Amino acid sequence: MLMGKNTLIRKVLEARLREPIDKDLNFEDKKANWTPIEHWEPLYKLLKGNVAIIFTNGELTTVKEIMERHQREAPARAGVIAQCDVYIKAGSTGLDPKQTAFFQQLNIGTKIVKSVIEIISDTKVCSKGDMVEPSHQVLLEKLHIRPFSYQLAAVSVIDNGKIFDAKVLAIKPSDILSFYVKALNNVAAVSLQVGYPTVVSV
Repeated sequence: MLMGKNTLIRKVLEARLREPIDKDLNFEDKKANWTPIEHWEPLYKLLKGNVAIIFTNGELTTVKEIMERHQREAPARAGVIAQCDVYIKAGSTGLDPKQTAFFQQLNIGTKIVKSVIEIISDTKVCSKGDMVEPSHQVLLEKLHIRPFSYQLAAVSVIDNGKIFDAKVLAIKPSDILSFYVKALNNVAAVSLQVGYPTVVSV
């Protein structure tokens, strides 16, 4: 996995893709050793935003599975967009009764049980797509709740200079075989209907 400044990586790629010219330093050596690598050109265009480059000789689906396995919890920070609906479950908070006013400001029903604040019912703090407010952050920190997560997500796949959408990583060999079976069944059905024998109808 390679991560770094996109500007720097693009500069190096551009220098490597370009054929050496007379004005270049060490022109003779560069010209003697230079080979064209056109299949790297699409990579140059994709280096935008927070991206990493993962090189592999193995199965792409295996790389995807490894990426999905390595997920980390993240706390709610004020100003970020909520990745999912955030709920606080009913039950003991472990906080002392002095914190009751804080919950009342947020319209969260509580009661005191054995000198500990207890939330009466499940309460929705924020919805997916909403901006997390400072009060939400403080509340979730008090309750030690880390509702969000972050992980690597595949953006594009490059194979021999061809760019594919990351959705191709979800395709399994069984999916491809099922398409072939469906096509063969259609050919067999048509050949039987028109009375023209083919290998699949036989």
